[in-house]
Amino acid sequence: MTSNKPIQPTTGLSDGQTQGSSSHRILLAEDNNSCQKLVICILTTAGYEVDLAENGQQAVVMVQERSYDLILMDMQMPIMDGLIATMTLRNLGYQAIPIIGLTANAFKKDRDRCLDAGMNDYISKPVNSSKLIEMIRRWLCRDTIISSSSTEETCENDTVDRCNVIEEAIPSEENLPGTPYKGQVLVADDRPVNQILIQILLKKLGLKVALVDNGKQAVEAIEKKSYDLIFMDMQMPVMDGYEAVRLLRSHSVHTPIIALTANAMPEDRRKCIEAGFSDYLSKPFRYPQLVEIVEKYLNPISCGNTLSE
Repeated sequence: MTSNKPIQPTTGLSDGQTQGSSSHRILLAEDNNSCQKLVICILTTAGYEVDLAENGQQAVVMVQERSYDLILMDMQMPIMDGLIATMTLRNLGYQAIPIIGLTANAFKKDRDRCLDAGMNDYISKPVNSSKLIEMIRRWLCRDTIISSSSTEETCENDTVDRCNVIEEAIPSEENLPGTPYKGQVLVADDRPVNQILIQILLKKLGLKVALVDNGKQAVEAIEKKSYDLIFMDMQMPVMDGYEAVRLLRSHSVHTPIIALTANAMPEDRRKCIEAGFSDYLSKPFRYPQLVEIVEKYLNPISCGNTLSE
C-alpha cells in the first residue's frame, strides 16, 4: 500500500504541448449522466478536450489506446470502480498521469482511500467548477508547485473566469428532494453550464424546461408559446435581461420572470424589480433557494393547477 501523502504534480503534458495549453486532453471516467454533462461542459468551456469512459474498465482500455494529460476518475462505477481502475493503471506503469478522484464523500477515510489507490488528488461532488478548473490547472502546470503566485503566469490561457456558474452545491441528481410541480419553464442564459444545472434542478421538480441563449431568443420563444415561469440572466449577448423584460412587459406579458444576477447589492435588486422582474436569484444560488422561488410562483401537482399568463 502506498503512502497517504498526495503524489506531487508532474508535467502531465503530451508531446508538443506547452504549459497552459488549451489543447490538453482529459479523460473523464464517470457513469452518472448528469455529472457527465456537467463536467464535460465545464471542461470544454475552459478549453480542454474531453473523452468519456463510463466505467473503470473502459478507462483502463482507453488510457492504453490514447495519451491523456489528466484523468478525472469517479470512485463508484459499475464493472470496475475508480479505485481499482487507478491501481490497475499504476500497476501497468502509468505513473506520470495525474489522476483526480471524484467522490461524493469528503471524509478523511475517503481521502485516504483515494491516495492509497494511487490518485494524486480528489475533489468532492457535487463539483464546483472553479475549484475543479483550479485543481486541473495546478496538476497540468508544473511550476505551480513552486509558487502558487506564479499560476497566472504559467497558465496564460486559463479560462476559469469563463466558468462563472451557478454553484453546484446541491445533492447528486438522483437524490434531489422536492415536491413535484407542473408547468412550462423558460430559462434564458448564455452559459451552457448554467443552463445544464438549472435544467437538472427544475426537471427534478417535475417541470418541463426550454432553454434559450439570450434575451432576443427569449422574447421570440414567449411570442410563440406560453410559459408558467421564466428565469432570465441579466447579462447576455444580443439582448440582455433588462431590455428583454421591459419589452415583454410592454407587450402585456404578465408571466413571473425571475432575474438571475451575480450582483446581490440592494441597488441591483431594486433595478431588477423596477425593470419589471417579479423576483431575483443571486448567483451562485443553492437548490433550496430555487425551490423557494418555484414554490412561490407555481403550485404543486397536488393542487391541480399552475400559474399561467
